[in-house]
Amino acid sequence: MRRVACYAATSALKAEEGRDEALDALELTTRAWLASKGQITGEHDGQYLLFPDGRRATLAIESRLTSGGRVSEYQLTEPTDSGRFLTRLIFGGEKNELGVFIELRAGGEELRVKPIPVDARCPDIYRNFLDLRDWATGETRVRTKPLPFLGRQGADSMIKFINCVFRRR
Repeated sequence: MRRVACYAATSALKAEEGRDEALDALELTTRAWLASKGQITGEHDGQYLLFPDGRRATLAIESRLTSGGRVSEYQLTEPTDSGRFLTRLIFGGEKNELGVFIELRAGGEELRVKPIPVDARCPDIYRNFLDLRDWATGETRVRTKPLPFLGRQGADSMIKFINCVFRRR
């Protein structure tokens, strides 16, 4: 499978916020995203996600405790008309920060080697995470909604924002 896109962001914990509670919110958001796609079923050889149209995706879920915190990984491999599509989601937290990484991969039928057309978009789960709290990539805040710059005050804010971005390069 070839990598189509990757997304990564970090979020600082607020002073009054516990790391485990923040990670639990990410877990709940992930479970809700999966439930919106289909029904999770467990069988003797693994977990699956059954889509309303009858397709069945494989689902691997793993959580680990590390010396510094907790890490969860979800891997969903969906069948498509042209092959398979994989969404890999990893999130965790240590000390005063959370991190999220999402990888999208696409591949053709297992025994065929050929390029396949892919129409990948920003995954809903990433947007859902971004709407939960403030996230950043490096020093740049990551948002799902446009920044409003209205009127003279907005223009001044936009100039400061642009200058700040270009000074970092």
